[in-house]
Amino acid sequence: MLSIPSDEVTANILAKLNELKLIDQTINDFMSMHKNNVHELVSDIGLLSLYALKLEDDLRDQDIDIIIPISGDSIPFATILAWELGLKMCIPFFDTKKVEDSKIRVTWYHSHYNNIELFIISTTCVDDLNVLLADTVLDDVEKLKAILHLLKSGNSKLKGVVTVYIGKDCLNFIEKHPLQSVTYYIAVI
Repeated sequence: MLSIPSDEVTANILAKLNELKLIDQTINDFMSMHKNNVHELVSDIGLLSLYALKLEDDLRDQDIDIIIPISGDSIPFATILAWELGLKMCIPFFDTKKVEDSKIRVTWYHSHYNNIELFIISTTCVDDLNVLLADTVLDDVEKLKAILHLLKSGNSKLKGVVTVYIGKDCLNFIEKHPLQSVTYYIAVI
């Protein structure tokens, strides 16, 4: 018969893993092995789960109401974080053909890929909430600016940004414009 450890035992195990830096070392080793294949790395559920465990203690203290993945590729990562933190998650509409709700907020931006893009989300996800944004590769500063504007228009507060990779432009923007939030990332691209 198999038993599941109690929450206390699990917390002790995680504390020991963090103390010994085993989670950090495992993440760094995996990143080194896959440094030439970003897509494979950010789609690895094992890596994303370990990263979520690493972030869990810090994010629990941030008074977060909801997690929003800001790209389709980041939905698995945001789901893991929401599960670990016991939070709600709100998935934006990534296809305009599926938008049927009239209570939405929309923002347009000119992406660094030279496309006009849009970000559409239900007002219930961004009105008067403390928001954590999640992504796997956050490399479009114009998208970040547009989403921050959208959150501000809904009177929501950004409590944090978590990503595996962050682009230099996004990191510079965050550093130059203090967002009153925390930012977590593994590597800069």
